[in-house]
Amino acid sequence: MRMITMVVVIAVLASPAARSAEPVSFSPAALMSRQTAGNHAEFFIAVFPPAGKEFEILLPLTPRWFAYGPSGRSVYATALVDTGRGSITTQPGILKIDLDPVRVSNIEGLDAFYSLGPFAVSQGEDLVVSGGSKGNYPAGSCGVYEIRLPAGDIRAAVETSDCRAGSPWRVLSLSPEKTEALISANRSLGVLDLAKGSITKVEGQLSKGSFSPDGRWIAAIQINNPNPPKIILIDRSDLTKRRDLGASEDSEAVWSPDSKFLLHAVYRPACPSENPLALETLEVQTGARSVIKESICNSGSSRQIGWVRSNIKR
Repeated sequence: MRMITMVVVIAVLASPAARSAEPVSFSPAALMSRQTAGNHAEFFIAVFPPAGKEFEILLPLTPRWFAYGPSGRSVYATALVDTGRGSITTQPGILKIDLDPVRVSNIEGLDAFYSLGPFAVSQGEDLVVSGGSKGNYPAGSCGVYEIRLPAGDIRAAVETSDCRAGSPWRVLSLSPEKTEALISANRSLGVLDLAKGSITKVEGQLSKGSFSPDGRWIAAIQINNPNPPKIILIDRSDLTKRRDLGASEDSEAVWSPDSKFLLHAVYRPACPSENPLALETLEVQTGARSVIKESICNSGSSRQIGWVRSNIKR
């Protein structure tokens, strides 16, 4: 698995042209970090309200895998800890971090896992679906697991004993009905039926993706080598039906809670190397794109972006 350094930046979504209008319910966000005294990394969420100066929510941990809670009031993470011997390791389990006020709690029942991969959280935040490995390394089993909250009850959706490289499946997104997970395996996307354990391949050279909150679409990144990647929409009722959203250099596609916009990070060559990104919204109906001005050179480098509630206390 690849460890990344993250920074959180949050911006408020209105219609992209209406940044000075009344605040709406959710704000775009990006996970960010900075160096503090003693050369330690500090992780935070920087929020860009529709009016006024951006503000930060400090996270009291070092995230490894990270997901935004669909409620907009929490985030979830696995955490890295210092062993005290000049190295770091992954803390067991998954943590829930409430944002208002900031409070960290453990998800119960995950002691059986020696590692957990990327995960997705349901709209009601009562289910986490994660790739993971169980047992004592390198023995045991690995797969995709349902984790019921708050009790931490675990059920394998798909599982194997061939765990030489950890779980062969990477969880990207969870459908709003909590019946399917979008996963990646063998450099392709698939839709996993959580009840049956069957996987339907999504044809094409696709990387990353997410279900729309209204359940109609899958937004995915289409690889067009040698041309730049771009966002396409895939009809959930017929995975062969595609809609090209007409741009390039896209690296992620994160739905707004109302399914009207997609959020992604764009590279800005004029920005410093440690902070080279800006956040951009894409209106799904029209294809119109709008850069959030306050986020230019102020969105870190991790591309861990999402949405939070606009009324989080400062």
